[in-house]
Amino acid sequence: MNKKLTRKLVAVLMALTMVMSLFAVSLVSAEDAAPAAQAPAAAAQETPAAQETPAAEDESTTKKDEEPTTQKEEPTTQKKEEPTTQPTVDPEPVEPQPEPTPALYPEDVYWVKKINKKWVLVANKNSNEQVKETGVFKNENGWWRVEKGVVNFKATGLYQNSFGWWRVEKGKVNFKARGLYANKYGTWRVENGKVNFKANGIYKISKGTYYVVNGKVRYDVTGVIKSAGPDWYYVEKGKVNLNAYGLFANKYGHWRVEKGKVNFKANGIYKNKYGTWYVVNGKVRFDVTGVKKAGKDWYRIEKGKVNWKANGLYKNENGTWYVKNGKVNFKYTGKYQGYNIKNGKVISKA
Repeated sequence: MNKKLTRKLVAVLMALTMVMSLFAVSLVSAEDAAPAAQAPAAAAQETPAAQETPAAEDESTTKKDEEPTTQKEEPTTQKKEEPTTQPTVDPEPVEPQPEPTPALYPEDVYWVKKINKKWVLVANKNSNEQVKETGVFKNENGWWRVEKGVVNFKATGLYQNSFGWWRVEKGKVNFKARGLYANKYGTWRVENGKVNFKANGIYKISKGTYYVVNGKVRYDVTGVIKSAGPDWYYVEKGKVNLNAYGLFANKYGHWRVEKGKVNFKANGIYKNKYGTWYVVNGKVRFDVTGVKKAGKDWYRIEKGKVNWKANGLYKNENGTWYVKNGKVNFKYTGKYQGYNIKNGKVISKA
């Protein structure tokens, strides 16, 4: 083969190679260009905008993963509210019903009125129909004791209606009455004309001072009784004995009473028919045994009581003492039971 033909073949081959290369490049470019037209649609499926956003409930749920705080919530003293009878959802509409009228006591309805020169009980304020009831009823002038439909102007005492027990004087409730008043059931504490069944303590009237429980004088009680205030009193059959002096007992102990009242400042020794007793802050100290001071003197106390028969040497926190007939003898100086005594106190062994 001549050189001229060879050159032509080489040129043709090179031309074919270039054409094939250009064709391959165009194919690759075409494959890359085809998905580019679909890209926005595909991307739209993956963007956060297309996802459902979490609701507020979900946000609170994620807080469960947070670390708990170390601060403990203090309990409140507020009482838990009772559940109401009101429904939590709106009820179904119903046909309107008439409102029920509130029930009235007879005392709210019946009325005291003057008819034919007599004050009688009638069915209501605007009626003349007489009612033969017994109780305490009202009109524009006050409340009145009515017996079988007629006002009893002679009635004086405590009388009842639906609202309580009332102090009636000459047929009419005395709303200013305050004190202790009796009926056949007992003697009662009255305030603003009405028996106060919540009254508890000591109450005074001109005739004396009395012990009251649940509004009633307790004539069955004798002893040392606490009043509603800070004081304690000696009561005999329901009445404070203002002349009482001595030692008197209740379930809490024995107490020094003066003029009917416990003297919590009493300190020393005090007598009753059972002996002489050591008292601190108004109370007999049965738990005390030793040599104790009372006034200017020192005594041998045994379980709260002065032992007047005590003779010998007895100790306390200040030393050992010579006691004669229950009392430290500060005048004694000498020897006793192998000890040297000076002014009633052991100073050394003899």
